[in-house]
Amino acid sequence: MARKATTRRRGVRKGRANRKKHEARVGFPSPLAALLVVVALLSLVYLWLCGRCEGLGKDLARLERQKEELVARVMNEEYKWTQSKAPANMERLLAHHKLVMILPPERDVVRVRQAQLPLEVADHQVTGRQYAQRPGTFVND
Repeated sequence: MARKATTRRRGVRKGRANRKKHEARVGFPSPLAALLVVVALLSLVYLWLCGRCEGLGKDLARLERQKEELVARVMNEEYKWTQSKAPANMERLLAHHKLVMILPPERDVVRVRQAQLPLEVADHQVTGRQYAQRPGTFVND
């Protein structure tokens, strides 16, 4: 059997047109798409900033509570220290531990005046510098 000679090319169908090429499309406007993307990004940034601010506010409140607690503890310890170094309490503690302490007589007291201090100590008091801050001095703390 012999083949019929056809005049059509391969891949082209006779009688059917490609509907996609002739279909009228309505596209999404790109300025509107860009505006929606910008609004979405700004919304996300706003939500992120709100979350950050809320977290920092909670941290700040927690730190303020800690500070108040520490101030109360410091005041309590200062009160205890003041009470413990009161003369009446010192005498009671000395009697409890069976220690006898008296003030030395006036002839045994050595009084030191500022002019009698060594030069380095006087220099420290005038300049406000400490020994470790002097140039060329190496100190192992």
